[in-house]
Amino acid sequence: MHALLCCSNIINWFPGHMYKATREIKEKLALADVIIEVRDARIPFTSQAYTQVIPSSIPRIILLNKADLSDPTGLTKAMTRIASSHPHVLPFSCSSNNIKANNDNVSSLLDTLASVPVRKRWKSLPTKVIVVGIPNVGKSSFINWLQRYCRNQWKDTPPPVEHTVDDGGIAKVGKQPGVTRTIQGFVVAHQPYIYMLDSPGVLYPRIQSWESGMKLLVTGCIRDHSVDESVAACQFLLTKLKENNNLDALSRLGIDRTEWNSFPREMMQKVAHRIGALQHSPQKEDLFRTSIYILKKYRQGSLGRFLLDEMKEGRDG
Repeated sequence: MHALLCCSNIINWFPGHMYKATREIKEKLALADVIIEVRDARIPFTSQAYTQVIPSSIPRIILLNKADLSDPTGLTKAMTRIASSHPHVLPFSCSSNNIKANNDNVSSLLDTLASVPVRKRWKSLPTKVIVVGIPNVGKSSFINWLQRYCRNQWKDTPPPVEHTVDDGGIAKVGKQPGVTRTIQGFVVAHQPYIYMLDSPGVLYPRIQSWESGMKLLVTGCIRDHSVDESVAACQFLLTKLKENNNLDALSRLGIDRTEWNSFPREMMQKVAHRIGALQHSPQKEDLFRTSIYILKKYRQGSLGRFLLDEMKEGRDG
């Protein structure tokens, strides 16, 4: 319980650079034709972007990234709920082994972008798209994936001469949140002509609840800054697995049927002995190393595919 209480400060977690990012995004939104909001498909409601930054007058596409790590049935229900507010909702995965699964969604995305009425229809001007979302949901990875896809599709067709905007290279990505600190622009396609702006991840100034903060920690959308936060996030994940009777995930951690009703801390101690995460004394488990191990397994999809969000909770899609 001590570890859980120590994490209450994440509710007010809003680094200074995010205020600067918010101002920059608002400025660029004035020039955008379309907004693509990227969310984490494992927490499709909790990972909603900071809506005060996004004007309702600009067409928005909701992209649920990391769909390969989410439960398909639950994700379909979540998409239905989100679609009641935003009709353009697509699942996606930037994993290289999901290229075929993404093809239909990419075609749909490009068709949607091509059909959006932009402010100037001069051939020399691209459709201007800004990609927004909270940290570490895969905004930069999505831009790079789409850019590679479009270049492969039309690699034998040179871009029209009137398309004079520089390609701008690729977006910088990383495993930790907060890699993108400034707004960068990239030409991702010439057919249709699309220019995308990659923006820094921005969270709500005040996270909705302690539970929302835990979900953001578990999925890696915000970085854990202490041992207590890592351990608390791991205990939260194990609690959710128990509540949802996700016995397969617990079994993959080496927790057998007789231990399913144990407290999360006891489960962690069991896993610590199994993986050899012990301190100087064999009787003392290293819960920090154990939490890093379990969270990594979850983030990689090694514990199975499931949602942490429930249909009854979270903000209105």
